[in-house]
Amino acid sequence: MSVTRLAPPAAFHPDIPRPGVYARLQSALHRQILALLSPGGFGKTCALRGFWPQLAGNKAWLDVRGAGDDFATHWRAALAQAADGGLIVIDGIEDLRPEYGRELTIALEQAPRELRFILCGRHGKVLPLAEWRAQGRLSSLDATALALREEEWREFGLPGTAQDWGGWWGAM
Repeated sequence: MSVTRLAPPAAFHPDIPRPGVYARLQSALHRQILALLSPGGFGKTCALRGFWPQLAGNKAWLDVRGAGDDFATHWRAALAQAADGGLIVIDGIEDLRPEYGRELTIALEQAPRELRFILCGRHGKVLPLAEWRAQGRLSSLDATALALREEEWREFGLPGTAQDWGGWWGAM
């Protein structure tokens, strides 16, 4: 990951526009932290990549999988890029090492309340998600919010039905 880039990863396949998912993402950003959690294959990164251009203001994308041993440097760069009420997407949070989870927890506790975060991954076990929810700081979307709807399935001309495949990669 490039510290100076801090942008979404390139698509493996063309992303399918998901206006319904984008609307759910937008409405979930009324809280400071949005957790987007689902099993692999439900299109978390793809949905966020499609939503990215709709986000106004300063924003930064931090991929935990690409940060490696230099997570703190990448985190500081993301904070600087998204300053003044911006948004930081932290993708791949299931790969956060416990020590980085603690660092991220402290940083989110100290972050200005106007700064928004989207935590994206298969799980957030090293983060205090339940505590943030109880504090009214966290909203969340899960696999149900990301699953293709029957009308989307038909619109994209995919074989079978949306019920035939639970995950996003079924559409690919």
